[in-house]
Amino acid sequence: RGIVDRREAARRRERKHFEEVLMPSAIIVQAALRRKLAKNVLSGLQHQQMATIGLQRIFRGKLHRKLVQALAAQQSENRAATRIASVARGHLSRELVHILRAERY
Repeated sequence: RGIVDRREAARRRERKHFEEVLMPSAIIVQAALRRKLAKNVLSGLQHQQMATIGLQRIFRGKLHRKLVQALAAQQSENRAATRIASVARGHLSRELVHILRAERY
């Protein structure tokens, strides 16, 4: 058992490990195919989610505009009612003042 035998044993080990199939090619191909299919499915879901978000944004914008318009209409109506009430109070108070002044004099 000299140095030649050790070298020959090392060569045999290298050849054995080189020729040994640690992972069959079918498993590698299946893994690659599954990765590709999963990536395609994920990409489709991402596109669907982005489209859904876009539609929701448009709908929420329209809904927000309608709510803002309704709020503005209500505020305008309240302002108009306040102005009418103010004018009416002023008119009634002036008439009352005229009546009170007439009673005094």
